[in-house]
Amino acid sequence: MSLDKLQAEADAVQSLLHLYELARTTKQLYDRAGLSIPDRLQKFITSDNPDERSNGRSSVRKIPPPPDRKPPEMADDDWLWVNVRHCTPSTLIPALIRSSPEILSGQQVLDRVQELNPLLNRGSIYNTANRLVSEGILDRSDREWKLASNDKEPVLQGNLVWASEKFFQVQEKASQRREAILYLLAQYETGLMVVQLVEQLNNCSWLKAPANKDLVKQDMKKLFVEGKIRKVGNTQKWALVQPDKGENRNEE
Repeated sequence: MSLDKLQAEADAVQSLLHLYELARTTKQLYDRAGLSIPDRLQKFITSDNPDERSNGRSSVRKIPPPPDRKPPEMADDDWLWVNVRHCTPSTLIPALIRSSPEILSGQQVLDRVQELNPLLNRGSIYNTANRLVSEGILDRSDREWKLASNDKEPVLQGNLVWASEKFFQVQEKASQRREAILYLLAQYETGLMVVQLVEQLNNCSWLKAPANKDLVKQDMKKLFVEGKIRKVGNTQKWALVQPDKGENRNEE
């Protein structure tokens, strides 16, 4: 076989794979918009795509949010939660002050922010407070720390901070996506591939953090290093690590 023919076959296969990926992306957009998927697109994805058949991909399910993730009454549709252990000082300072039933001193704010997230450096918390003052968000008159605005967000609720998606920083939203990944894997004991996870995540209306293939791949690497997920045998699937069953991570 000539080199030209080999190249032509490689280009054809690559183009077909690109078409499959485009079809899956289009399906996700229809799902997120709440629109019915065109019959031809559905047939192409489920019948004409060999990856769909050989990998035995499970159908996308409507997974409700974790039962202990109930938003506060004032929350809007675009609100999401982030665990305090993953929040930055920019988020924790206003959340703590707004949710406190009493006016707090600077010392109290610094102490309680560090209690919420022990990984934060005290100096970093104070420097963030200075920035919030310069931005007109924080008022430190009379040794009391108050918020300059009566805005309703963010809200501290237990060990979670609730606010709109636009309020949080990229790394904070990523923590909600990783929590959602672990939650979804708990629903599928046999595991899921990355492409299945992306579809499931995009089908969860309660997940406000962005979710695409590249972001989820980065999340899987982090969760794997943390020992929270494992590879399923020689497959492309990922599953939760079950310490009580004596499971170990399968090294890549």
